[in-house]
Amino acid sequence: MKTKKGSILAYALIILTMMAVISVAMTTTTILERKSSSATDSSTQAYQTADTGAQLGIKLINSVTAPDATLDDAFTGVYSCDDDDGYAKVKVDDDVIAGSSYELTFFDEDGNQSDTCDTSLNEIGLIKSVGTYKNTVRAVEVSVLRDPCGGLTEFVDRRGDEEMVYPVVAIGDRCWFAENLRTKKFPDGSDITSGVYECNSAQYPDECDSPFGHYYDAKVAIEGLDGSLPAFQCLAKIQGICPSGWHIPSGRVGCPNEDFVLLQKNYSAQELKSSDYWESPYNDGTNESGFNAVPAGRFEMTFYFGNITNLIGKLAGFLSSAHYITNHVIKDNWSDEIRSWSLGYFGGDPFNTSTTSYYYGISVRCVKD
Repeated sequence: MKTKKGSILAYALIILTMMAVISVAMTTTTILERKSSSATDSSTQAYQTADTGAQLGIKLINSVTAPDATLDDAFTGVYSCDDDDGYAKVKVDDDVIAGSSYELTFFDEDGNQSDTCDTSLNEIGLIKSVGTYKNTVRAVEVSVLRDPCGGLTEFVDRRGDEEMVYPVVAIGDRCWFAENLRTKKFPDGSDITSGVYECNSAQYPDECDSPFGHYYDAKVAIEGLDGSLPAFQCLAKIQGICPSGWHIPSGRVGCPNEDFVLLQKNYSAQELKSSDYWESPYNDGTNESGFNAVPAGRFEMTFYFGNITNLIGKLAGFLSSAHYITNHVIKDNWSDEIRSWSLGYFGGDPFNTSTTSYYYGISVRCVKD
C-alpha cells in the first residue's frame, strides 16, 4: 500500500508542533524554577540578616552589667540607639552580607514598644529584628533574659587576709548570694569585734561554717563600720557588711520592687528552701530556685535563757535593710526592731515578714547592686 506524500507531510507537521509545545513548556518550567530559587535565596539572606541583628542585640544587652543601664548604655558607636522617630531603634548596615541591613526595636514583657533610648535594660523583654536584603524583608523576634550576675557562678570575697567564696544565683533581674554570709571582717578588712555570732549545733556541726554561715545583728550588718544608719527608702541599696558592689537585701513592705518582694514573686517557699537539713514538717524543699535557703535558725539574746542558738532545722531567717520602727530613729535599746524575712517555722506564703530585735543575730544574704 502506498502512502501519500500529503499524509506524510501532515504527520510531520503534527510532530513538530508537539515538540514545540513540549519545548516551550520545559522552558517555562525552568524559568519558574529559577525565579523560585532566587526568591528563596533572598528570603534566606533576609532571615540571616534579621537573626544577626537579634543575636547582636542580646549580646550587647547582656554585656552591660550596671543595674540601672539603659539602651543608650548598651548600644553605642555604629550600633547607637536612635529615638528621633518616636520609638527606640538601632539601624545597621550588615557588613557580612552585602546589600543588607537590619533594624532593632524593643518591647517589654507585655508587648509595649520602647519609645526612648533612656529605657532601662531591665524593662526589655523582647527584641524585634527586621532584616532587609535587596527588596526582601523578613523579621525575627527573640526574648531577652538578661543575666544579672553577668555570667558569674561564684563570687570571691576578699577582706584583708580573709578570702571567702560564695556561689551566686540569678533570680529574676537580681543576683543573689546562694549561701549565707560567714565573714568576721568588715568590707575594709578590719575585724568585727561584736555583733557576729557563730552557729552552735550538735546536730549539724560541720554545716555551721558553710552553708549555715554566721549570724549578725542589725547594728553590725546594716550600720557597718562607721555606725551610721543610711537614709531609709524604697529600694535602699545599703552596703552594710556586704562586699563592695553588693548590698543588704531591701525588704520594705509596700514597695513593689524590693529585693525580697520580687524574690517571693518568682518562687514558692518549697522552691526557695534547700532540700537538706530541714526537720519535719518543714522538709519539703526542692531548691528549684537555686537560692538554697538552709534552716540555720537564729541567735537570740534573752533575759531568761541567756544567749542561745534557736530554731536550727526549722527556720531560715534573713536580715533586710528595712527598719520596723516608724520614725527610724535608732534608740540603741531592746525596743529597736528590724524587718526580717523567713521561711519555715513562722509560716508565710512563701515568706513571713516579721520583726526581729535589733540585737538578735540572723543570717545575711547579699544582692548585687
